[in-house]
Parts: sequence; C-alpha cells; structure tokens
Amino acid sequence: VARCPVSGGPGPGPRTGPACAMAVAAPEDDIEPVPFQVADEVGGESGQSRATFFVPKGSAAKLVEQPLQKGGAVFPLLRGKEGEAPKGLAADQEFVYAVFISPRPERTADALARRIARRLADPDGAGAAAGECVVC
Repeated sequence: VARCPVSGGPGPGPRTGPACAMAVAAPEDDIEPVPFQVADEVGGESGQSRATFFVPKGSAAKLVEQPLQKGGAVFPLLRGKEGEAPKGLAADQEFVYAVFISPRPERTADALARRIARRLADPDGAGAAAGECVVC
C-alpha cells in the first residue's frame, strides 16, 4: 500500500490529490495562527488540555464540520457555546475548541491554530486540507 508523503497514512499513490501536493508545497509555518488559549480541561482526565481558538464570527459552523489532523492524531473541533465565552473574545469573534492530551499542549495548539488559519484563508480549497492529506 502506498503511503501519503505527508501523513504517512495509506493512499492510492505517492503525492496524489491536490491536498497532498499542496501540503508538500505549503509549509505550516507560512501562515499566522489564529489567536488561541490553552488551559487544563476542567473536569477532564489527568493531562487533558483544552485549546480555545478565536475565529471570525460566522466561521465556527464550517470549521467544526471536519476534524483537524496533526502527527497522525485526529482533533475534532467543537463549537463554543455563547454562555462559555472565554476572556478576551471580541464582539466580531466566536470560538471553537479541541480537547487533547499532549506533552507540549502549547505547541500542539499552535499547530492546530495554523491549520485553522489555513482553512479560514481557503475554506473550500485544497489549501484548507494542507498538512492533513485528506485526499490521499
């Protein structure tokens, strides 16, 4: 079975599909991450973190449709509820969040924030999947 050159996951062939080609051509560091906060998950398992991402109003519904992927892990995004608005949320923003366990939660959250920023910049294009290799 061929492997995706980005994720290492199974795919029909090397570098097939626009997402894989875009992922190889577009490094993750070329885009500014969306603003985010990281904290321990209240009431969660030991070691769980919650990364909260501040996104433009009207974008959360689209963002939560597909999970993010990083390093072979899948990170479902959840839409924040109005009554749970984090400190610092602007009037023109809403928020999404992911709960995960990571030895370096800030670094993981930064990588996820960059993937979210890429999706916001190109919500329907192959660039939205860059780094995720969802077509492979």
